[in-house]
Order: sequence, then structure tokens, then C-alpha cells
Amino acid sequence: MRRILLLMLPILLLCTALTANAAENEFKLGASASSRFNDNTGNVGSGDKESSFSFDVGPTVQFDSSDSRFEVGATYSPRFATYTNQNRKDHVRHSMAADAEFRPDERWTLKLRDALTVDSDSDRDRNLDTQADLDGGGEKQTLRNSLNGSVRYRLSPIVSVYGSSRYRVTLREDADLSDNSQVSGQFGGNYVAGAKDTFGLGSTIRHKTGSSSNANAVANSRNDYYGFFVSWDRRFTPLLGLNASGGPTWIVSKRQNVGASTKRDFDYFANVQLFSEFDGGSTSISYQRSGSDLADTSTEFFIDAVSVTADYAATRKIVLGVRGEWSQRTGISKFTRVMGSTDRFVDKVLQWRATGSLSYRLTKELVTRFSLDYLRQDASDEDAIDRYRVSVRFIYNAQTFHF
Repeated sequence: MRRILLLMLPILLLCTALTANAAENEFKLGASASSRFNDNTGNVGSGDKESSFSFDVGPTVQFDSSDSRFEVGATYSPRFATYTNQNRKDHVRHSMAADAEFRPDERWTLKLRDALTVDSDSDRDRNLDTQADLDGGGEKQTLRNSLNGSVRYRLSPIVSVYGSSRYRVTLREDADLSDNSQVSGQFGGNYVAGAKDTFGLGSTIRHKTGSSSNANAVANSRNDYYGFFVSWDRRFTPLLGLNASGGPTWIVSKRQNVGASTKRDFDYFANVQLFSEFDGGSTSISYQRSGSDLADTSTEFFIDAVSVTADYAATRKIVLGVRGEWSQRTGISKFTRVMGSTDRFVDKVLQWRATGSLSYRLTKELVTRFSLDYLRQDASDEDAIDRYRVSVRFIYNAQTFHF
């Protein structure tokens, strides 16, 4: 915990220093409360479903400050949740974040952000890997922190260069679950070709480690990623555009404590997105393709994903949102089923997800938000999983102070 707080300290000190001569400071007090129904808390096959209502409540404290050269902010929001399902433990979360953007002149832009969560029940009811938590593995605290920094320099009106870095860490009290950390960096540049096109070229570096204090758990591992990418942004009109990027990645992976030597593998990604903006809203559709072949696994994976999103402010009080996602993960065994055969096992997992939301401003201070989320997953060797969640949230901005 001390290490994470030390990571946040430089950003908090920067916020304090910059706001000494700030043109405008804003301090907000608020609170929110919500109720949610989940018909499948364990994300299991239809025959083993267990449902639950949850109720959560918590205050929010937010500070923002800005002038012509900088913007800084900090937020703290503790949450308490309780469940009707007897297999679910009460959930307490503390979320803190601090961010700063500094523009010393028109050429430079520097950004810092740190986000920290301390969770007593971090993984339950959030993804498709929760059965261990329901068996008792998720009752201890989990700490997550993400520290991000970036710098951009404009060499000329048409050429800019940038660099960014991120440090992410997950620390768990539960010995059966592994800690992990990741350090990554990205470097590149952009070239503006005319009024409609921007081209980019860059590289990425990522170092990821995992460890566990449980001798029976998966062995410690280390993966290093080195990659290059190209990008293209195109504005067909001021309100319609396209962006695309892709490139190769070389992976150096090593399993410790099991006698495996370091191995090198090849990975890649490619994605394209078409987006548009219109009066009162926006919409986009994207496609992504990636491949992964880690040396410390027996399977290579290919993932295809499509997503569609739309947001529309129907009136000054009503905002509508929809999102649809489809993905297919294909796993191909690196080994043949029978000696001398060329037949390799193929495993496919299909996932569909649809989300709709409606926000309505009851008063100037009070907003309510209704959302419906449906997910279905089909795996070739498992029963199909389907799950829906319905939630209602009330957000109240109690008071705002300017000074």
C-alpha cells in the first residue's frame, strides 16, 4: 500500500503546486446510490444460475482547477455494496484518482494520471472468470493501481512526436491468486498530410510479470513485448472519419521455477474504426483482429471482434446510449492429436453483448440512469452462458464551490 501511495504523491503535489495561482478552482460534493439485478452471478451454464439483487451507496468528492496553461483534478469515491444472495459477501471499494495536464507553451503538452482502487471483493460479478471468487477466493482485499504519463511535442504545424508510459500493478491478499505488474511505453510521431489525412508511425514496449506466494499455483512468469505499428486517420467530412492501425509484435516469454527456457514468439494486431458525429450525438463501428502465441502455453489464439456504439441526446434532459459487441476467440493446439497426424484441436468461443442506457435529469442536481446489459457466450467444450443485468442509479451533485 505504501508503494502505491508514493506513486500518487508526485501527482498530488503537482496539483497543489499548479493550483497556487489557478484562475479557477472548483470543489464538488456528491453522492450516488444504485440497485442492480443479475440473473447469473457466477457466469455459469443456464442450469446452474443463481440470481441476486445488489444495493450500493457512496459519496464523491471532486476537485478541479484550470487556467490557460494547465488543468488538474482529483477524485475520491468510497462505495459500499450489499447483496441478497447469501453466497455474496458485502463489498467495500475505495477509488482515488488524480490527473494533471500542463501546457508550458503551444508546442508542448504533458499529462499525468494515477488511478487507485482498494477492493474487498474485486472480481465478482465483473467478468467471466468468477467461480473461484464464489468459492471463497475473492473475499480478501485486492489493490490495483495505474500510473500513466505522456508528452507530446509539435515540431511544426504538420509534424508532432510523442511518448507515453504506463505502470500497472495488482496486489492480492489471497495467496491462491497471483500478483502481477506491467510496465509499458509507446513512442511515435504523426504527420498531417493536407486537411483530411494524418499518418503515424511508432513502437511499443511492454514488460509483464506474474507471481504467486502459493507453491501450488501457476509458476511465476515474465513476458516482454516489442512491436511496431502504423496508423492512418482520415476525415471525409468534419463530422465523418476513419482511423486504422496495425503492426507486428515480438514476444519474449519465460516460465520460472519449471525449468522452461526463454522462448520467442510472434504476435500482431490490426483494427479499423468508422465514426461520425451529428447534432446531439455520435456513432461508430469498429473491427479488430489480433493473434497471440505465447511460448509458455500450448495453444495459439486468434481474436476477431466487432463493436457498434451510438449516443444521442434526445433533449436537454434525456440521453440515450446503445452498444453491441461480438467477438470470436479461436484457439489452435500447437500439438497434433495423434503422433504422425496433422490434425490439431481447434477450440472456439463466441461472445455477444448488448447494452442500452437511458439517462434522465430530474433536477439540476439529480440524474437517474437506467441500463440493461445482456451477455451470451458459447464455447465448443462448455455449456452456453447467458446473463443479463438491470440497474438503476441515482447521482446527486450536492454542492459545488468556486473560489
